[in-house]
Amino acid sequence: LQALGCRVVFPQEFHCCGLPAANSGDRLHAVQMARHTVRALERVEADYVVTTAASCAVAVLQDYPRLFRHDPRWRDRAGRLASRVVDFTTFLARHACPPPGAFASPRPRAVTYHDACQSANCLGLREEPRRLLRGVAGLELRDLPRSDMCCGFGGTFSLEHPEVAAAILEEKLEHVHATGAEAVVLDNAGCLLHLRGGLHAAGSEVRALHLAELLAACLPPTPQPHP
Repeated sequence: LQALGCRVVFPQEFHCCGLPAANSGDRLHAVQMARHTVRALERVEADYVVTTAASCAVAVLQDYPRLFRHDPRWRDRAGRLASRVVDFTTFLARHACPPPGAFASPRPRAVTYHDACQSANCLGLREEPRRLLRGVAGLELRDLPRSDMCCGFGGTFSLEHPEVAAAILEEKLEHVHATGAEAVVLDNAGCLLHLRGGLHAAGSEVRALHLAELLAACLPPTPQPHP
C-alpha cells in the first residue's frame, strides 16, 4: 500500500472484529468485540479502512447490522464505519488501481487462484484478483478446477467437523496440484491457514500465499542508501 502512495496507519488498541465469536454463537462477546472495533476505528483519520481478511470486511458490512439490530445507536455507528471499510482486493482493484507492471519481478511465476467463500459469495469478487495477478503482476495464472469450492476451513467448521474439513481440503489440494502451479493465491486468512497447513503436512513444494504477500514479493527492491 505504501508503494502505491498510501499513508498507512494502524491503531495499536485494535483487535479481533468478533467474527469467530459470532460464528460460534457467542453473541455476548461478539457484540463486545464489535463495539471495540467500532470505537478503535472510528477514531482513525483515514479515507478507507482496509482489511486483508475478506471475512472481516463481511463481518463489518453484513454481520454488524444483525448484531446491533436492537441497538440503533451502535447500528448507526457501525454503519458509518462500514462506509469506509473495504477488503484489500477491492481496494487495489477499484480504488488504488495500480497500472500494469506496477508489481514487477514476479516470484513464483505460475500461480493458481482459490476463491474464498466470503470473497466470492459475499463480496462478489471473482475477476478482480485475477486481473491483478495477470495484468498488474504479470503472472501466469492457471485455472483452478472448482476454484469456488470451499477449502474446508469454514471458520469454526474445521474445528467442529475435522474429518469432513480434512476430506474437503484433500480434494482442494488435488485440484491445486493438478494445475502444476508454484503457488495457490487467495485473499482470506482462514483459507490461508487451512491450505498452508495442508500443503505442509503433505510435504508439498507448492506455496499458499495471500494476494498481499505475493504482490509485496513482486515489488522491485527498494534502493539502499549509500553509506
